[in-house]
Amino acid sequence: MFQQPKGKPAYTWREPGGRFQRLVYHPHGLATLDTVMTATQYEANSQTLAFALAIHASFGNNLVIVGMSLDDEYLRRQIERFRPSIGPIYWFNSQFSDKLSSWAHQHDVTTVRSEWNDFWQRWRELPIELEPHDLATAWCLAVSEAVEEAEGGPLGSLERCLTNIQCTEALRGLRVLAGQVAEAGTLVGEPDKAQLIGGKEPREIEAALRARVNDDGVSLPIVHKTFALGTSSIGAF
Repeated sequence: MFQQPKGKPAYTWREPGGRFQRLVYHPHGLATLDTVMTATQYEANSQTLAFALAIHASFGNNLVIVGMSLDDEYLRRQIERFRPSIGPIYWFNSQFSDKLSSWAHQHDVTTVRSEWNDFWQRWRELPIELEPHDLATAWCLAVSEAVEEAEGGPLGSLERCLTNIQCTEALRGLRVLAGQVAEAGTLVGEPDKAQLIGGKEPREIEAALRARVNDDGVSLPIVHKTFALGTSSIGAF
């Protein structure tokens, strides 16, 4: 489940696969959406199903907080209110002020001071097995998304693709939709301007990668994309 921020159009995608997909609950939304929420947004979204699921998922479970989240007072109030219903809480950060250290001790939150280089190095050393083909697929997806961003943003990509195609009656409706999606992209701050990456066109880099993984026998991912208007909505993957 994901929380779409109110008042913003959302453009989401998913790669289908045969493997079991672990559920991840997050009140901020997916990484492909707006992952920063203000106190006002928390209040506005507090009654939605996605938000409630994200909060309830920590019921009786371990909770690990990585980064500066508990610097925010309204998040600390959430933990204070529901602390008896949450299992052990670990907070990783590079430093803790005396005030926050005292608060963590008072509410049974274990603080773990760690430099971020050491933290992520430790994660890389964990015995997590990865299939080379899966890693290549993820690489392709990351590059594809980066290319769309470098060309001006994903919401305007359809309109850009149709620019040099002769308009026919069959394409007329698609062009209208592409224009609406591109307009939504402008509203959320997409630049709609291309930039070179290391002196190369973004699509040139993507084409070279696709050729490489094809030669290695890796099946390229099929991605489904959806567009939703700027109304508060919940999507289930």
